[in-house]
Amino acid sequence: MARPAHVKAAAIAMLPHYLYEFRKGVRQLFLLTLSLDEATAVRERLEREHVAMHVQDVTTTKLNLYFGQSRFVEIARRIAVRPLHQLSPEEDFMLGILLGYEHGQQCQRYLEKVRAQTGSFANETQPALQNTRRAEPARRCFTAHLNARRPKWTSASTERRTRFSTGA
Repeated sequence: MARPAHVKAAAIAMLPHYLYEFRKGVRQLFLLTLSLDEATAVRERLEREHVAMHVQDVTTTKLNLYFGQSRFVEIARRIAVRPLHQLSPEEDFMLGILLGYEHGQQCQRYLEKVRAQTGSFANETQPALQNTRRAEPARRCFTAHLNARRPKWTSASTERRTRFSTGA
């Protein structure tokens, strides 16, 4: 059904607000599902504003438009290589977090998707990523980050701590 010319699509009407949030640093990535006509107008505006974007076809008449900070858009481009409903629980979770969705809800959604795939609750204690080679670089990076933030104890300070804790 065609919309009268004077009635703006909700996505186009919200675009100035989204650009305001982007410029102020409130959010770094946005996703709009648009018709082809709406997408043309939004793309022109984003190009004028020099905002990074990625277009993903949904159907012959609709598309998903990701826009925001270039590194966030690049990650979204790499994650959303198939329709959103076909993403793995991990991909869905990462994309939701990047889009600024509430973390607790994203965790709940992730757990529900994993439970639906496995068909049981017994897997909750298992690591979410079965491919340990994929998880290993992230674990090493996180461990290195933690180690870099730990204070470096000298032998004198270790001796003082030992004396203090033993009462000597």
